[in-house]
Amino acid sequence: MSEQDTPRAQEEKVIRTWVKRELFEQVPMSICVIDKGLRVAACNKNFSAIFGDPAGKTCYQAYKNAPTACDACAAHRTFRDGVSRISETHGVDCLGQRADYVVHHSPIVDDRGQIAFVVNMSYDITERKSVQSQYNFLFDRVPCSLSVIRRDYRIIRANEHARARFGEVVGTRCYQTFKKREAACDRCPAQKTFADGRIHTSQEVRWGAEGVCSHYFVSTAPMGEDGQGVSHVMEMSLDITQIHELSEELERQHRMRHEITESSLDALVAVDTDGQVTLFNAAAESLFGKKRQDVLYRKIGHELLPLQFFEQIRDGVSSVLLRDTHVDGSRGEKIPVRLSATVLRQGQKVVGGAAFLQDLRERKELERQMLRNERMAAIGHTMTQLAHSIKNILTGIQGGIYDVKKGCERDDGPRRDEGLATLERNFARIHSMVRDFLRLSKDHELELAECDANQIAKDVVELFRPQAQRLGITLLFEPWPSSLAVMMDADAIHTCLSNLLSNALEACLNIPGACQVGISVGWSESTLRYEVWDSGCGMSHDVMEKLFHPFFTTKGQAGTGLGLMMSKKIIEDHGGNVKVISQVGKGARFTVLLPMQESVVGPRVTFARAERRIRHEPSNPGCR
Repeated sequence: MSEQDTPRAQEEKVIRTWVKRELFEQVPMSICVIDKGLRVAACNKNFSAIFGDPAGKTCYQAYKNAPTACDACAAHRTFRDGVSRISETHGVDCLGQRADYVVHHSPIVDDRGQIAFVVNMSYDITERKSVQSQYNFLFDRVPCSLSVIRRDYRIIRANEHARARFGEVVGTRCYQTFKKREAACDRCPAQKTFADGRIHTSQEVRWGAEGVCSHYFVSTAPMGEDGQGVSHVMEMSLDITQIHELSEELERQHRMRHEITESSLDALVAVDTDGQVTLFNAAAESLFGKKRQDVLYRKIGHELLPLQFFEQIRDGVSSVLLRDTHVDGSRGEKIPVRLSATVLRQGQKVVGGAAFLQDLRERKELERQMLRNERMAAIGHTMTQLAHSIKNILTGIQGGIYDVKKGCERDDGPRRDEGLATLERNFARIHSMVRDFLRLSKDHELELAECDANQIAKDVVELFRPQAQRLGITLLFEPWPSSLAVMMDADAIHTCLSNLLSNALEACLNIPGACQVGISVGWSESTLRYEVWDSGCGMSHDVMEKLFHPFFTTKGQAGTGLGLMMSKKIIEDHGGNVKVISQVGKGARFTVLLPMQESVVGPRVTFARAERRIRHEPSNPGCR
């Protein structure tokens, strides 16, 4: 068997035949053969599929649809020097779209050693170039500073943002450019990434090209490796100066709010809609006698704050003001407070409320002491007037005794009777004066019982109705439409209203024409209201200013000047106040306001101010 017929020879022959006939078509590249005139002599199917049929065309026409050869034609250079080379270029495909490709130029030598042809083998990199272009675009346009750092900390690439902030940084070391340092940072995130190949972050202060100090969030990630480990690191730095300044401002405001909250003399309690306590300051600890850690984030707000607060929070009322309410202390005692509150919202949603509570215990005690001192001062200041009044009464009594004595001696009945009448009148005056004076000079202990507010006013009206009829004065009564069951000192209120109605009747004396006097009972916002009015002579401004001064009277010898002062004391003992409106010739209106502890009509209602000064008694027969 000849050497040509061996199996090995047969295999080589098959391979040579396949290479000659099939490889040109099977290779996954675009191949074309060009002659010295740069005309396409042959091409494979891949070339035709991308650039179209090149028959009769030059390479620059086939590749680029250009009229002339390229200025730096790689194929032309290979014809000259016989050196294979690679070039990257772009052309136009058969659809008229841009095509990017890499071309490998290799010479084909004939039997004489001359370069007869050059074969161009190209592969499409259009998609890769598109991705690279997008990457470059994103790298340059991303709104933060990006830089690629080599293992020796030199920056080999930087985006536009980094160049704008830090200048031309390529070629410099990162710690010199960013930190103005002569050596690498002690806690350098890039150094950590070079060491362990992981992503690291930090917050740093860096200096810009103009010497401005800014705060940055820095993140580093490995970008490439070689035999020694991570070769390059991608560093991203985001300017967070505004966020840092905002954070510092928020922290400053938080500290300031905390200091204000903790130094506040008023207790501050904040709750959510479920009653969970979210804020409890030092003053609240003192007021309630509870530790903050025992209260915060527990649903015990309803145990601390009045029900009315939660009702108004539930209704979405913007602000709440309870001028005189109470809370429960740690020992179950009632603590008088003034509560002001605001609704807490997130957008339009109510999420809770914050209540400020002013402890009124000391204030109320001071008010009581001040009122007591004012009364005693008034008594001391008016002793001379009192002595003068008693002297006048004694003079009347002396005259009455004289008339009685002479009447008896002379058996003069009318004179004796006149003397007795004088004695009775002056005795009544001094008795009334002493009674009123004793009431003013001491703290009267209220005797609270459940009473009908309408009935008290009605009793006063019926008491004075005969007198009004004798004087020809119309007496009117306007009760509240429904029963008003309240807890108060019925006798004291009766005395107060009697004084006011008596004065109103006397103000209508000697007034031409028909006069009217009336009492009305009202209820509004947890407050009981009595109004006593008349259409009598009215009062001047000077008279109204002296109305409640001790011993001031417009009745001459018929009055003691203590009635209105005593009425005011009764009202204040119940925690209320009295207002007067009057004009000369147009009558007067006295309004008595008695605030209630709870806004309930029907069940028992007490007066907050009187709560610590009362002695509860069973219902008396004069009340309901």
